[in-house]
Amino acid sequence: MAEIRSTDADPKQTFAEIKDMVTAYAKQETVDPLKALGGWIMWGIVGAIFLTVGAFLVGLGALRYMQTEISAFEGNWSFAPYLVTFAMLVFFIGVAGFQMKRSIDISESDHS
Repeated sequence: MAEIRSTDADPKQTFAEIKDMVTAYAKQETVDPLKALGGWIMWGIVGAIFLTVGAFLVGLGALRYMQTEISAFEGNWSFAPYLVTFAMLVFFIGVAGFQMKRSIDISESDHS
């Protein structure tokens, strides 16, 4: 009867090595790049918050200016300052979105 010999590689050890290798690869491809971008992400969020607060305050200031200083918006036209302010903010959002798309298109064409 032939004797069954064990191979050099233990299945538990092989599984542990594969698990460590997959974990290291996943960390290298996901966590490390996110850590490198952490500063950019943080400043992007801070900038977005400041821009949102600034847009709100500019819109509120424009609304209050139209309500108090422009006599054409009195009486039946009291709703108009709200519409003008809304249209102004939508316009600025559109311009910002267009500029973001444009900068993404430019950066993609530079790397091609």
